[in-house]
Amino acid sequence: MRFFILLALSLSILSCNNDDVDENQEMICSAVSCFSYSIALDLVDQNTKENLLSNNTLNAENLKLIRTSDQSEVTFYLNTDNIIFISSNRENRDFQKFEYQLQSFGEAILNISFDSKEITSSRDCCIVLEIKNVEFDGATSENLDSPYYYRVLLDL
Repeated sequence: MRFFILLALSLSILSCNNDDVDENQEMICSAVSCFSYSIALDLVDQNTKENLLSNNTLNAENLKLIRTSDQSEVTFYLNTDNIIFISSNRENRDFQKFEYQLQSFGEAILNISFDSKEITSSRDCCIVLEIKNVEFDGATSENLDSPYYYRVLLDL
């Protein structure tokens, strides 16, 4: 039994390598998988608590996210659970306010605002966003398990 434990330990130690570090002991960023923080929105019916995309009240193809400052359309991401992910998508070292309007068939269904700033250091490969002061105008929200995950209750 000791032999197998020693063998397993030896194999696990020997299998480690430094493929993600170059000769100057610098991190090779292409070997790092980055996750950028974003706000996750679960849009649910105020009464039934059903996801509005899952129950076909809303259609993802007809949703648009509009930056209110310049009326430009902003890309958002939708996962298989019909959760919408929104990021500020801008480089900013100080907190900046971001305001968006979520529209369905051109009609506003939700106004979203938050403050965001980029946090990085010289050794980091990934851009990380800090987000605070998240507000939803026209809806009630509940902060869920993660700091940037919200259930937004809508009456459509």
